Amino acid sequence: MSECKLSFDAVKVARREAALDHGLGAFYFSARGGFLMAVIPDCNGSPHLVSFNIGDPKVDPCWQWDGNKDKPTLSPSLHWVGNWHGFLRAGKFVSC
Repeated sequence: MSECKLSFDAVKVARREAALDHGLGAFYFSARGGFLMAVIPDCNGSPHLVSFNIGDPKVDPCWQWDGNKDKPTLSPSLHWVGNWHGFLRAGKFVSC
């Protein structure tokens, strides 16, 4: 079984734990802006908080966000290689 690793850049531990308590499919926007934080499964199905850049197109990768904070849609797909691949559409995560 492969080992899965994840970096939690600029995420406070309390916020990370609170998001993980909400379980798979939870998401929130970072207080500093520019990032959507989402709880998605790792290769074993355990929840992990992952950040997606939605604010600075000069930083790669960057996702397009529809501006909806309640039911966001991001494109292109979200791909955490070896763990999960899918879409965030109207606030719901949809696996490929």
